[in-house]
Amino acid sequence: MASFLPLLLLLLLPLSTTTTTTTSTSTSDPTPIGHYCRPFSTLHLQLNHSQLLHDVADEASISGFATSSILSIPVYTLAQCRGDINSKDCSTCVHAAANVLPQLCPPNTFDGRVWFDYCIMRFTNYSFFGQVDATYFINYANIDNATDPVEFMNKTSELMSHVSGAATEPGNAGLGRGEYKFEPQITIYGLAQCTEDLEPMPCAQCLSLAVAKFRDYCQFKQGCQVLFSSCWARYEIYPFFFPLDGNATTTLHHSVVAQVNT
Repeated sequence: MASFLPLLLLLLLPLSTTTTTTTSTSTSDPTPIGHYCRPFSTLHLQLNHSQLLHDVADEASISGFATSSILSIPVYTLAQCRGDINSKDCSTCVHAAANVLPQLCPPNTFDGRVWFDYCIMRFTNYSFFGQVDATYFINYANIDNATDPVEFMNKTSELMSHVSGAATEPGNAGLGRGEYKFEPQITIYGLAQCTEDLEPMPCAQCLSLAVAKFRDYCQFKQGCQVLFSSCWARYEIYPFFFPLDGNATTTLHHSVVAQVNT
């Protein structure tokens, strides 16, 4: 199995921000791959977010995506599962997120986010629905370089352009997946997804920013993923999205899988 070197990159972070990153294991015992907390710099009313997060997790377990807001507090919450996973794994992930996010962030946090392999959850005291959020991101890069690295990156860019385009198409719920046969024994697999509150144009903008990070932080690497709060993009030289074997499976969303040909 390929080895990975995790790298957490957070841009324009305030000094009061706390972050961390760890390695994920499995959906039966999901572990965050990163989180972000921004507490108030002065004393504010401390809110117990636990019930709010569990409520949005319950809704996301049904459809893979949910938002909630309480204007009087105010607080806005969002949960999004990766679109290729099944409803059981989605429920496991978002409920794990609802459990761990209040533990990771102090009670006076007004902007809290947690990323897993299969889902993301966040809350803030301002509305972010429908907006591209590319301020903070997580980057994981494979430590091994590709063979014929220049051509590999060119074909990876072509693949990611296709899957990003698929993510913005109507009916795909913000998800695009695809593969490219780079060499007889090497296939590149790519996935791009936006949170479902984004319209096609901001989704495309977010994914363009995410894919652009590949050349900045994963040049010539065999695998890479960039996770913003409103979209994420990933490529690998092994199957990582479902269905792994090409057989039909019950997923939360069904999107066209792009086959890129030379």
